[in-house]
Amino acid sequence: MVDPFFSGQYHDAIVLLEEKINATEDHEQKLRYTTWKARAEAKKNLKIGLEHLKKIQEDDPELDEPYSAIASTYSDLGFLDKAHAVLDDGILKATDKVWLRLGKASYMIREGNVAGALNILEDLMEASPNFASGYTRAAEVLTEQGKPDDAKRMYERG
Repeated sequence: MVDPFFSGQYHDAIVLLEEKINATEDHEQKLRYTTWKARAEAKKNLKIGLEHLKKIQEDDPELDEPYSAIASTYSDLGFLDKAHAVLDDGILKATDKVWLRLGKASYMIREGNVAGALNILEDLMEASPNFASGYTRAAEVLTEQGKPDDAKRMYERG
């Protein structure tokens, strides 16, 4: 079965996610489904979707997922400055920051700020030494920069 969200069938995704929201009692799972529903809503109507995402963020500011979802929505629209601002806010407020830092580094790479991205990835690896995606992303960047020996060392660290 093709996921309706990723195939662009946002109405179907919203209906499916609403069913999942109503079927679960688990708070974190409900939040995850609600966040994805709001992302689908943003694809159909940006203003409504962002309002829902911001409400989720305000209700539970220590969770990282709403920040990632808002930043991703802004990024999809080409508003990287707004995506950065949301991620910065999340890095300050959220309890779990690893995915937010990885997202910030990815946006910086897209903008050509490789040195800044590598600094964020280094901070990420220091704070979360078992987070393999940080090492992998840093190694990919180093490979793209023509530094295969540094990339190999990065893979070995992780």
